[in-house]
Amino acid sequence: MRSKSIRRPVDIFMSHDWPIGVYDFGDRSSLIRAKPFFEDEIKNNDLGSPSNSEILEIIQPAYWFSGHLHVKFSAIIPHDDFGKATRFLALDKCLPRRKFLQILDIGQELQGAPPVMEYDPEWLTVLADTAKYYSPLNFDQRLPAWLEVTEERIEEVVTGFGPLQIPENFTVTVPVY
Repeated sequence: MRSKSIRRPVDIFMSHDWPIGVYDFGDRSSLIRAKPFFEDEIKNNDLGSPSNSEILEIIQPAYWFSGHLHVKFSAIIPHDDFGKATRFLALDKCLPRRKFLQILDIGQELQGAPPVMEYDPEWLTVLADTAKYYSPLNFDQRLPAWLEVTEERIEEVVTGFGPLQIPENFTVTVPVY
């Protein structure tokens, strides 16, 4: 699992599926009222992704956003006795009268400069060092059990990659609905 190699602090993590067990840290009864067919999976601890739970435990991001289960659900997952926690939010399908949108203030102070999006150097290094394990022709490739990402290797990858800022050249490609 590539994400388990991340060691630097992560502010925001996004995944398709929920980490398994996240329902234990939110309003489980409201979740079951909204999606009664989740009850057996929750009882069996099958709702969500075990791999994402491992990632959550290892990298402990400040925020985790997911979709997949098509229901709005929030939770605060504690990580230690000192107040470190992950704020989890899943949103519903993007349909009329559904809870698919929420605006959050994630508390980042802008010091006069406009915000910019950048590629993460550590993640680029993980991708570069694991690309050889992915092939459309060979589905039996296995990642190594552990991948150590050093500062020297990150610098090497960043130097080869070039500027990390994501260009602001987004354009509308389909008519607005």
